[in-house]
Amino acid sequence: MWFGLGVSHDRLGHQAQAVACYEQALDLCRMVGDRYLEADTLTHLGDAHHAVGEHEAARAAWQHSLFILDQLDHPDVEEVRTRLEKHHS
Repeated sequence: MWFGLGVSHDRLGHQAQAVACYEQALDLCRMVGDRYLEADTLTHLGDAHHAVGEHEAARAAWQHSLFILDQLDHPDVEEVRTRLEKHHS
């Protein structure tokens, strides 16, 4: 639910609300131990931070997502790596 609300706010351009929803979703992902959904949520959280110019927060979220996806040997790792390379400081 929180993830879906985050995506909806993100698409509407309400990044502050999206960030709050993604953070709630992260708490739930960690509680249930869903590592992939945690990584996916972190990727979206990074995107929302980046959209409002919070580049350090975006980078931190993307790096954490990359770490998890790499551990899972998930193909989305390349997409997140590309974000980090494209938006390096």
